Amino acid sequence: MISYNLERMASHGIRRAEEMEQVAATLSELGIAPLMAQATVARQREMGELGKQESVRAVKAAGGPAMLDAVEKAAKR
Repeated sequence: MISYNLERMASHGIRRAEEMEQVAATLSELGIAPLMAQATVARQREMGELGKQESVRAVKAAGGPAMLDAVEKAAKR
C-alpha cells in the first residue's frame, strides 16, 4: 500500500497540490484556517516534483523498496 501511495503522489502530486490550493482558498473564505490543506499542498507538491526526476520515474513500476529508495535519494538532492 505504501509503494502504491508513493507512486500516485509522485505521478499526480502537482495536480493534487493545485486542487488542494483551491480547498485551502475555500476554507479561508469561510473563515477557517486551512492548516491541513496547506500542509497537504506542500507534501503533494514536494512529491510531485520528486516524481519528475528520472531516478524516481524509472522505478515507479517496481514499487516497494525500490520506490522508497529512489524517493529518499531524490529528496536528499
